[in-house]
Amino acid sequence: MNLEINKEDLDRELAQQSANFVYTATRAAISEEAHHQAKKELDEITASVGLEIRNKAAEDKEKVTEKLLSDRVLLDQRVSRAIDYVNETRKYMKTAKGLADGWEMRKDLLLRIAHNASAEMHAFGKDTVKTSMASLAKSA
Repeated sequence: MNLEINKEDLDRELAQQSANFVYTATRAAISEEAHHQAKKELDEITASVGLEIRNKAAEDKEKVTEKLLSDRVLLDQRVSRAIDYVNETRKYMKTAKGLADGWEMRKDLLLRIAHNASAEMHAFGKDTVKTSMASLAKSA
């Protein structure tokens, strides 16, 4: 399979690449921070609910085992919502990281294409380059 590469298109893509990568990498960092914050909030909510359950049991003179306490904490709606939020932020964090990784791979591919195109343009004096996928793989 042959690709036809226009020098202006390649130059434009190379110029835009870093801005696109920085944007997605920034979004990945922001989503990672949001995920860590959600986990922290889950820990705080879990501790608070656990304390409420222990205090209520003490008032009622009810013996609460760790297993029963753990089950009651997990059944609390506040904890359930916090767990859902942690899962949601994890999903966004992984998606943003995947996008940033994709832009990183795109950068590598663009640089390989630019290198091969430059070599062909100098050798043949053309503004449009035809190159094969095999030559791209060899230059990797």
